[in-house]
Amino acid sequence: MTTFTARTGSGCGAGTRDLKALPNVVRVMIGTEASTGAVSLIEANLDDMIPELAPDAAAACFAAGALDVWTAPVQMKRGRPGFVMSALARPETERAVAEAMLRETSTLGVRIAHLDRIELERGSFTVEVAGEPVRVKVGKLDGRVVNLAPEHADCERAAHISGAPVKVVWAQALAAAHASGQLTTYTVGK
Repeated sequence: MTTFTARTGSGCGAGTRDLKALPNVVRVMIGTEASTGAVSLIEANLDDMIPELAPDAAAACFAAGALDVWTAPVQMKRGRPGFVMSALARPETERAVAEAMLRETSTLGVRIAHLDRIELERGSFTVEVAGEPVRVKVGKLDGRVVNLAPEHADCERAAHISGAPVKVVWAQALAAAHASGQLTTYTVGK
């Protein structure tokens, strides 16, 4: 089923012919297709790859357009330990991500599943911790803030510069986000 947003026009009309069983009416609506949140799950089982190469394969998938990449340990045939490499990609980058996984791992093939995904509205703003900028990510559902998290890489950088533990910078960034007044543009959820 296709859903549409931003209807740009509509029209209807009736013919002059009298059809006893059916009405002789047509209605046309012109709009743009709404984002379906479609993603592809691209996976490969790996039991013969050097584990040290997994981060390189993941980086190649990200460079090809993957939204997320992860590995999970599994038991393979004949009791061998292995892992599954998984990547999420939008339909337009599915092929490039699959090819990156094929190139950078020892797999002979990948499987692809097409999924729907529901995403939060996303935004961010910047706070200052120990004189360093730290971005804070905001996730909203129906206009209400349901997720607030400092950007970890920014916390790591600020911690390195200030000499404070990363967890302290993270907590200070979260406190600064609440104190900043910037959440007034958001409705904080309960």
